[in-house]
Amino acid sequence: MVALSQLISITGSTLTQFALPLWIYLQTGSLARFGLLAVLGLVPGIVIAPVAGAIVDRGDRRQIMIAGDVASGGTMTALLALAWVGELQLWHIYVLISCLSVAVTFQRTAYQSAIPQIVPKRYLGNANGIVQAATGFGRFIAPLLGVGLLAAVGLRGILTFDVASYAIAVGVTLLVRFPATMPFQRAESVRAEMIAGFRYILANPSFRAMVIFAAAVNLFLTPLSVLMAPLVLSFASLSGVAVIAVSAGAGALVAGLAMSIWGGPQWRRMLGSRVFTAVLAIFAVMTGLRPNLLLVGTGLFGISFCLGMMNGIFLTIVQTKLPQRLQGRMNAMLTMIATVTLPVGFGLVAAYGPRLLSPLATAHGTAGAIIHTVIGTGPHRSIGLLYVCCGIVLALIALGAGRIRRLARFDAEVPDALPDDLLGIETLRLQARSPVGERPGIAGGSGQKLDA
Repeated sequence: MVALSQLISITGSTLTQFALPLWIYLQTGSLARFGLLAVLGLVPGIVIAPVAGAIVDRGDRRQIMIAGDVASGGTMTALLALAWVGELQLWHIYVLISCLSVAVTFQRTAYQSAIPQIVPKRYLGNANGIVQAATGFGRFIAPLLGVGLLAAVGLRGILTFDVASYAIAVGVTLLVRFPATMPFQRAESVRAEMIAGFRYILANPSFRAMVIFAAAVNLFLTPLSVLMAPLVLSFASLSGVAVIAVSAGAGALVAGLAMSIWGGPQWRRMLGSRVFTAVLAIFAVMTGLRPNLLLVGTGLFGISFCLGMMNGIFLTIVQTKLPQRLQGRMNAMLTMIATVTLPVGFGLVAAYGPRLLSPLATAHGTAGAIIHTVIGTGPHRSIGLLYVCCGIVLALIALGAGRIRRLARFDAEVPDALPDDLLGIETLRLQARSPVGERPGIAGGSGQKLDA
């Protein structure tokens, strides 16, 4: 029930994310203002993520989900009200989108952290597949309906649907009770919680290697999504961009459905993540090979499919290897990594990569002949060459990760976390076996002792 309500909410949000930038561009014709909206939708969430993770870990995740949805719905309601009275200005959108970025960070961190609390451990992979399917459905439906809805009902109609979708998400979450599996109340400050979370993860060599691996992969994945439209527009029309966007959304949807049925690998999950990274690299190279709509569509379908599988497996690793009391902070850290690499990947790799590769794409002689044979000829084939280069780098990262012991042996060396609701039982057993003066968990409170 929670996943279905979130699917409706994500669909409404994805339609808004698709339509609002188009509306701004149609109103102003400014790419700078168009880009500023994307920045304001990311940066506040990046800044607040560590605080959100600590608050999620110390609070009631169900209540934080409700509060995040209420805040997001309130933001959309304010946008809708301004649109209805005809007073919607650009600065209104920028301020409210910044607030929405913060609210969504809290809501999604709480949602991802609550999955192990709601779902039995053996079904975590399937549950994460459902989450990925919801995101993929939104990405699939937005290009199909976004332009048509914007023309038919306008921005006000899309915002109305988004507000209604948040109301559904809040109503369902209010009705569903989450199991009380968090056995103690925290005594530390939020600042101490944040520092403890970073220390726990960074002090563990295996988790540190996993985070670095994720950051490296995200850095070279960003250009593949950012440059999708420019790649297609270099040889096709806007209708071709819509077709490709639907193909990419379909790949994400199929990945979510596959993951929800299969559940992902049961034992060697990190190996599975590396394998899908390598397969994604092959599709990235395929996408850049020729200016052909069918080939590019197939490649982007494969990229989205592999990315959805990687995300589902990666979330399952976090949920099984880390205790529930750390889920919020770890999910917040992963969110930061995924979003912090976006400006780097966009500002450096995506923005300057085609320009730096342009001399190679237009070179003459033997080198030019080889490159033209690989990526074809035509204007802006440097973007295709960048896809090929990013695919090669991603393949090297996937293969190189197998040479790093902490990643190659991750599944065997990092045990599954003991569920938090069993910690109290273990403490009581130790107290029963120990002398009265040496019983653990008595001095300083059980929550503080368990954290230590």
